[in-house]
Amino acid sequence: MLTAYYEKLSPALRQSYAPPETIAQVCMNGYDPQFMFLTAKSGGSVADRVKGLLVFSQESTLVNKPVVDDAKPSLKMEKQTKVMLHHLSAIDETVLEESDNLVDLGLDFIWKTMHCSAIKINLRHYM
Repeated sequence: MLTAYYEKLSPALRQSYAPPETIAQVCMNGYDPQFMFLTAKSGGSVADRVKGLLVFSQESTLVNKPVVDDAKPSLKMEKQTKVMLHHLSAIDETVLEESDNLVDLGLDFIWKTMHCSAIKINLRHYM
């Protein structure tokens, strides 16, 4: 499916990204790998409605963050997770300018479902 999506990208954009095999391998190194195809609500087949792609996973290391309790003079450490965004693209760049921006919807999904403290961007581009 990743390879079929890459074939829909413009040649210049396709060449700027790491190959789909590399993206899949890097994503699988984290926890809970996600390949989110961003689609239009209506149109032809599912393949025809695909407008973009987000690939992300949960970072495999937990981060200790200090938390200050104002009620009691104490400091405790809290474990937090991060999400690594490995790939973000749109077949048609006008999708990025629409009022219901698919990328914003995808990032909103990550915040609501992954329970992370941060989203790190680790896009693999070649120029």
